[in-house]
Amino acid sequence: MDDTGSPKKEAPKKKEFDEILAALTPLILGLAVTGVGVYFTQVYNFRQLQLNQLSALDKFRPLLVSDLPFDRESAYASFDALGYAQLACKIAQLKQDTAGRAVIEECTQSGSATAKQEAAAALKKIPAQVFVQIASEAQRAKAQDIQAILKEDGFVVPGVENIAGKAESPKTTEVRYFNPEDSESAEIITKLLQTKGIAGAHPRNVPRFVVKPGSLEVWFSAEVM
Repeated sequence: MDDTGSPKKEAPKKKEFDEILAALTPLILGLAVTGVGVYFTQVYNFRQLQLNQLSALDKFRPLLVSDLPFDRESAYASFDALGYAQLACKIAQLKQDTAGRAVIEECTQSGSATAKQEAAAALKKIPAQVFVQIASEAQRAKAQDIQAILKEDGFVVPGVENIAGKAESPKTTEVRYFNPEDSESAEIITKLLQTKGIAGAHPRNVPRFVVKPGSLEVWFSAEVM
């Protein structure tokens, strides 16, 4: 009783709070247990993913270290097929391996935002391949000079091929590219050719051929000496 003789109301309120807390306790405990379960499930899944990736690395290691570009490309494609595209991009970036460009180009078009960013960064560190075609042996010295300059600029230039009797040379020197993403490289190569006195050199998009991204060709005209 208070000073006015009325009954106190605090006790019923406390009892009411205890009843609500008792009713909520199983729910709170359930949520806590679920949260812990989800956390450990995520940790387990992450660890399992790491183990799977290590297993894939061990399985495809002979192909990744092969001297044959086809073998390395097969390894990157296998990683992609297994769902490890980001890992493939990282390996190709570390190795600066041109054989991994096809998988990386695909990653820039699909996958998560993080995968696209990593793929774009990887492409900047992987040089494009440039195949030089000459119209006659008289152009080989000039072509080898161009080859050396392209290598200094970070391109991979496997060699110089004489197409005499195999294909018709263009009327003006062309830098051929087959994928839109290689247009910037084609422009760079064109400017390099022009600085070496091949003023008529120009880029040319040839989309009718299915060629792997990162592959370009320089076709000398017969007039180049």
